[in-house]
This record gives sequence, structure tokens and C-alpha cells, in this order.
Amino acid sequence: MKLSNKIGFVATAKNQIALVLKSVGNVEMSPSKSFAPVNDISFIIADKAHKKAIKQFYKQQHYSASFMGDDFCVLALSQEKVIAAALCSGIIVNANQYFLHGVVVDRHYQHRGIASKLINQCWQHLINLTQRKQANASLVCFAESDLLPLYQANDFKVVCVDSIDNHLKSRYLAYNKKHKQLKILHRCN
Repeated sequence: MKLSNKIGFVATAKNQIALVLKSVGNVEMSPSKSFAPVNDISFIIADKAHKKAIKQFYKQQHYSASFMGDDFCVLALSQEKVIAAALCSGIIVNANQYFLHGVVVDRHYQHRGIASKLINQCWQHLINLTQRKQANASLVCFAESDLLPLYQANDFKVVCVDSIDNHLKSRYLAYNKKHKQLKILHRCN
């Protein structure tokens, strides 16, 4: 596949700034893979008006994700349609560590770096939030072994259960009963 990318910023109707990745050039398609055409992908921090679209996207992807507390969501949009999402939750008020979960990219848009862009948009938004609170940004996620390269490429490190906050530790231990190969990843500044 041959793509050249241009990055720009646009203002959305709600005066939000959205990162737009414009793919230009020739796209060579493998006959065995069909990808949806993408000319513009924008990444935004969702607001309450997007909640229905977020829930609908996760339902279409057969993924169970929910809001857990002090949440924000990063969306990837193509032609105003949600094509990917990631949730970041404080779970408890004034949490030191936020929980990254629900990183899902529609199968037609996978293998284009969208998940990495979602993760990094979550990280940048978390840094902005924690700077206002004069705190350090700290992001934790749980992932199966096959996803470790994605998270490690985005500055996450595998850590042990004792290095995360108690509210995340109890969540990890519950998840780990069903998913024995689950790893804990952490990114901090």
C-alpha cells in the first residue's frame, strides 16, 4: 500500500480542534484484503453529544465498553462516522492513574496506525488534564500478549500488579480470572 500523509488541524462545528490525517496518493490493494477508502480521518475528544454514537459504535463492534467515572473518549471519525474509539477512565475521583480501555478500530480501518493515534491522543489529553491539577500523568491498560507490541511502541512498559493503584489492581485481578495471559502496561511522565 502506498500512502503519503499530511497532517492538519480543522475546527469542528463545536469549536473543537480536531487533528486531521489526510491520506493522499495511490493505494495498492491486496485482492485478499478489502479496506474502506479513507481520505480524511479526524481525531476528537468526544463530548456528551457523542455518547449515543460511542455506545452504538461499541455495540456494532461487539465490544462491551462502559463509562466508569471520570471518563473521556477519543474518537476517530471518517466522513463524520465513528471508525475507532478509546476510553480513558479515572474510575475514582482524583485518581492518580487513569485506565485506558476500549481501544477499538473498525476492522475495515485496521492496520493504518489509527490505534496508535487514539492512544497518543488519550495520552496528550491526559497530560493536559493533569497539568491543570499539577499532577503527573499516569496511564494503565491491560492487554493480551499479542497486543504488547502496539502498546510498547507507544511508550507503555509491562509492570507488575503491585505497581498500580488498588482500584486498578482489584479490576486487574478480576479480569485475570478469565484472561490468564493478561499483562499490565503503564505509561507515565
